[in-house]
Amino acid sequence: MKVLSMILATAGVLITCLTSGVSQAAIGSGPVGPFVAVDTNGKLVGGADILSIGAQPQVVVIVQSSEGIVPVKVEGEPLNTYVGGLLFFTTTNCTGQPYFNEGFTEFTPGVAFLLHDDSSGDIYFADTNFDPVPIDLGSRRTSLGVCQTKGGQQEPFWPATFVGSLSDEFAFPFEIVPASSIQIAAVPFLTRPSHWILALALVLAFGLYDRSRRNQHAA
Repeated sequence: MKVLSMILATAGVLITCLTSGVSQAAIGSGPVGPFVAVDTNGKLVGGADILSIGAQPQVVVIVQSSEGIVPVKVEGEPLNTYVGGLLFFTTTNCTGQPYFNEGFTEFTPGVAFLLHDDSSGDIYFADTNFDPVPIDLGSRRTSLGVCQTKGGQQEPFWPATFVGSLSDEFAFPFEIVPASSIQIAAVPFLTRPSHWILALALVLAFGLYDRSRRNQHAA
Protein backbone atom coordinates (compact mmCIF):
# COMPACT_ATOMS: atom_id res chain seq x y z
CA MET A 1 0.00 0.00 0.00
CA LYS A 2 2.91 2.33 0.83
CA VAL A 3 4.45 1.62 -2.57
CA LEU A 4 1.18 2.42 -4.31
CA SER A 5 0.86 5.66 -2.35
CA MET A 6 4.38 6.64 -3.45
CA ILE A 7 3.48 5.89 -7.08
CA LEU A 8 0.33 7.98 -6.83
CA ALA A 9 2.12 10.86 -5.15
CA THR A 10 4.89 10.80 -7.76
CA ALA A 11 2.37 10.69 -10.59
CA GLY A 12 0.55 13.61 -9.07
CA VAL A 13 3.73 15.66 -8.87
CA LEU A 14 4.73 14.84 -12.44
CA ILE A 15 1.28 15.51 -13.89
CA THR A 16 1.07 18.78 -11.96
CA CYS A 17 4.45 19.82 -13.35
CA LEU A 18 3.40 18.91 -16.88
CA THR A 19 0.21 20.91 -16.61
CA SER A 20 1.77 23.96 -14.93
CA GLY A 21 1.74 27.06 -17.07
CA VAL A 22 -1.26 25.83 -19.07
CA SER A 23 -4.15 28.28 -18.99
CA GLN A 24 -7.19 26.37 -17.76
CA ALA A 25 -10.69 26.91 -16.47
CA ALA A 26 -11.93 25.77 -13.06
CA ILE A 27 -12.94 22.41 -14.57
CA GLY A 28 -11.64 20.84 -17.78
CA SER A 29 -10.79 17.62 -19.60
CA GLY A 30 -8.31 15.43 -17.76
CA PRO A 31 -5.37 13.28 -18.94
CA VAL A 32 -6.25 10.20 -20.95
CA GLY A 33 -5.36 6.51 -21.02
CA PRO A 34 -6.41 3.66 -23.35
CA PHE A 35 -10.07 4.43 -22.61
CA VAL A 36 -11.73 7.79 -22.13
CA ALA A 37 -15.09 9.18 -21.12
CA VAL A 38 -16.87 11.55 -23.48
CA ASP A 39 -20.07 13.40 -22.70
CA THR A 40 -23.31 13.31 -24.70
CA ASN A 41 -21.93 15.97 -27.06
CA GLY A 42 -18.73 14.03 -27.73
CA LYS A 43 -16.62 16.32 -25.51
CA LEU A 44 -13.64 14.68 -23.83
CA VAL A 45 -14.10 14.35 -20.07
CA GLY A 46 -10.91 12.44 -19.22
CA GLY A 47 -9.22 9.07 -18.93
CA ALA A 48 -11.51 6.33 -17.60
CA ASP A 49 -11.14 3.09 -15.68
CA ILE A 50 -14.06 0.66 -15.36
CA LEU A 51 -14.63 -0.36 -11.73
CA SER A 52 -17.70 -2.55 -12.18
CA ILE A 53 -20.12 -3.68 -14.86
CA GLY A 54 -23.60 -5.14 -14.83
CA ALA A 55 -26.89 -3.60 -13.72
CA GLN A 56 -25.10 -0.61 -12.15
CA PRO A 57 -21.83 0.07 -13.98
CA GLN A 58 -19.34 2.33 -12.21
CA VAL A 59 -16.27 4.04 -13.65
CA VAL A 60 -13.71 6.52 -12.42
CA VAL A 61 -12.86 9.44 -14.69
CA ILE A 62 -9.81 11.66 -14.22
CA VAL A 63 -10.65 15.33 -14.76
CA GLN A 64 -8.52 18.44 -14.59
CA SER A 65 -9.35 21.34 -12.26
CA SER A 66 -7.67 24.65 -11.57
CA GLU A 67 -6.40 23.13 -8.30
CA GLY A 68 -5.12 19.83 -9.69
CA ILE A 69 -6.11 16.37 -10.90
CA VAL A 70 -9.45 15.07 -9.59
CA PRO A 71 -10.70 11.45 -9.71
CA VAL A 72 -14.48 11.37 -10.25
CA LYS A 73 -16.74 8.36 -9.85
CA VAL A 74 -19.70 8.03 -12.23
CA GLU A 75 -22.30 5.28 -12.27
CA GLY A 76 -25.50 4.19 -13.95
CA GLU A 77 -26.77 2.62 -17.16
CA PRO A 78 -26.27 4.90 -18.98
CA LEU A 79 -23.54 6.71 -17.01
CA ASN A 80 -25.52 9.66 -15.68
CA THR A 81 -24.90 9.99 -11.94
CA TYR A 82 -21.88 11.21 -9.96
CA VAL A 83 -20.92 9.38 -6.75
CA GLY A 84 -20.46 12.17 -4.23
CA GLY A 85 -19.50 12.54 -0.58
CA LEU A 86 -20.71 14.47 2.45
CA LEU A 87 -20.21 18.13 3.35
CA PHE A 88 -20.39 19.19 7.01
CA PHE A 89 -21.35 22.50 8.63
CA THR A 90 -21.29 24.14 12.05
CA THR A 91 -24.77 25.56 11.42
CA THR A 92 -27.91 23.47 11.76
CA ASN A 93 -29.23 24.22 8.25
CA CYS A 94 -26.25 23.36 6.00
CA THR A 95 -25.27 26.98 5.39
CA GLY A 96 -22.01 28.84 5.88
CA GLN A 97 -18.50 27.42 5.63
CA PRO A 98 -18.51 23.79 4.44
CA TYR A 99 -16.05 21.17 5.72
CA PHE A 100 -15.05 17.62 4.81
CA ASN A 101 -12.78 14.97 6.29
CA GLU A 102 -12.60 12.30 3.59
CA GLY A 103 -11.25 13.27 0.21
CA PHE A 104 -8.78 12.15 -2.42
CA THR A 105 -5.28 13.37 -1.55
CA GLU A 106 -3.15 11.13 -3.76
CA PHE A 107 -2.82 13.10 -6.97
CA THR A 108 -1.96 16.69 -6.14
CA PRO A 109 0.44 17.23 -3.22
CA GLY A 110 -1.02 19.41 -0.48
CA VAL A 111 -4.59 19.29 -1.81
CA ALA A 112 -7.59 17.08 -1.01
CA PHE A 113 -10.66 16.94 -3.23
CA LEU A 114 -14.26 16.06 -2.54
CA LEU A 115 -16.92 15.43 -5.17
CA HIS A 116 -20.34 16.53 -3.89
CA ASP A 117 -23.82 16.47 -5.41
CA ASP A 118 -24.69 13.46 -7.54
CA SER A 119 -26.35 15.53 -10.27
CA SER A 120 -24.21 18.67 -10.70
CA GLY A 121 -20.86 17.17 -9.66
CA ASP A 122 -19.68 20.03 -7.44
CA ILE A 123 -15.98 19.81 -6.66
CA TYR A 124 -14.46 21.16 -3.43
CA PHE A 125 -10.83 21.24 -2.36
CA ALA A 126 -8.94 21.70 0.91
CA ASP A 127 -5.37 22.69 1.72
CA THR A 128 -3.86 19.64 3.44
CA ASN A 129 -0.62 21.41 4.30
CA PHE A 130 -2.50 22.30 7.47
CA ASP A 131 -3.89 19.76 9.91
CA PRO A 132 -7.68 19.38 9.98
CA VAL A 133 -9.30 21.24 12.88
CA PRO A 134 -11.99 20.07 15.34
CA ILE A 135 -15.39 21.70 14.82
CA ASP A 136 -18.76 21.45 16.54
CA LEU A 137 -20.95 19.79 13.96
CA GLY A 138 -24.38 21.25 13.35
CA SER A 139 -25.48 19.54 10.13
CA ARG A 140 -24.36 17.69 7.04
CA ARG A 141 -25.51 17.69 3.43
CA THR A 142 -25.65 14.43 1.51
CA SER A 143 -24.68 14.06 -2.12
CA LEU A 144 -28.41 14.02 -2.90
CA GLY A 145 -28.73 17.54 -1.49
CA VAL A 146 -30.52 16.51 1.72
CA CYS A 147 -29.62 18.50 4.85
CA GLN A 148 -29.42 16.40 8.02
CA THR A 149 -29.03 17.73 11.56
CA LYS A 150 -25.91 16.30 13.17
CA GLY A 151 -24.90 18.17 16.29
CA GLY A 152 -22.68 17.97 19.34
CA GLN A 153 -19.71 16.07 17.92
CA GLN A 154 -16.19 17.46 17.66
CA GLU A 155 -14.21 15.96 14.80
CA PRO A 156 -11.23 17.17 12.74
CA PHE A 157 -12.23 18.61 9.37
CA TRP A 158 -10.68 20.62 6.56
CA PRO A 159 -12.40 23.85 5.49
CA ALA A 160 -13.68 23.27 1.95
CA THR A 161 -13.46 25.71 -0.96
CA PHE A 162 -15.71 25.38 -4.00
CA VAL A 163 -13.84 24.84 -7.30
CA GLY A 164 -16.58 24.37 -9.88
CA SER A 165 -19.34 22.09 -11.16
CA LEU A 166 -18.74 19.33 -13.66
CA SER A 167 -22.22 19.94 -15.07
CA ASP A 168 -21.06 23.36 -16.27
CA GLU A 169 -18.55 21.66 -18.59
CA PHE A 170 -19.90 18.19 -19.34
CA ALA A 171 -23.39 16.89 -20.16
CA PHE A 172 -24.72 13.47 -19.17
CA PRO A 173 -24.83 10.70 -20.15
CA PHE A 174 -21.15 9.78 -20.52
CA GLU A 175 -19.83 7.08 -22.81
CA ILE A 176 -16.61 5.07 -22.51
CA VAL A 177 -14.71 4.80 -25.81
CA PRO A 178 -11.16 3.94 -26.92
CA ALA A 179 -8.87 6.97 -26.77
CA SER A 180 -7.78 6.24 -30.32
CA SER A 181 -11.31 6.94 -31.56
CA ILE A 182 -11.42 10.60 -30.54
CA GLN A 183 -9.52 13.79 -31.25
CA ILE A 184 -7.50 14.82 -28.17
CA ALA A 185 -6.06 18.08 -29.41
CA ALA A 186 -8.01 19.83 -26.66
CA VAL A 187 -5.52 18.49 -24.07
CA PRO A 188 -2.45 20.67 -24.74
CA PHE A 189 -0.03 19.03 -22.31
CA LEU A 190 -0.23 15.57 -23.96
CA THR A 191 2.33 16.41 -26.61
CA ARG A 192 5.10 13.92 -25.79
CA PRO A 193 5.17 10.11 -25.41
CA SER A 194 6.25 10.52 -21.77
CA HIS A 195 3.10 12.51 -21.09
CA TRP A 196 0.95 9.68 -22.44
CA ILE A 197 2.79 7.14 -20.27
CA LEU A 198 2.27 9.23 -17.16
CA ALA A 199 -1.39 9.78 -17.93
CA LEU A 200 -1.92 6.04 -18.45
CA ALA A 201 -0.07 5.25 -15.19
CA LEU A 202 -2.25 7.75 -13.35
CA VAL A 203 -5.52 6.22 -14.54
CA LEU A 204 -4.41 2.63 -13.86
CA ALA A 205 -2.93 3.52 -10.46
CA PHE A 206 -6.18 5.09 -9.32
CA GLY A 207 -8.12 2.02 -10.42
CA LEU A 208 -5.85 -0.20 -8.30
CA TYR A 209 -6.02 2.20 -5.38
CA ASP A 210 -9.81 2.45 -5.47
CA ARG A 211 -10.21 -1.33 -5.60
CA SER A 212 -7.85 -1.63 -2.62
CA ARG A 213 -9.93 0.88 -0.63
CA ARG A 214 -13.18 -0.92 -1.44
CA ASN A 215 -11.65 -4.27 -0.42
CA GLN A 216 -10.54 -2.78 2.88
CA HIS A 217 -14.03 -1.41 3.57
CA ALA A 218 -15.56 -4.77 2.68
CA ALA A 219 -13.20 -6.67 5.03
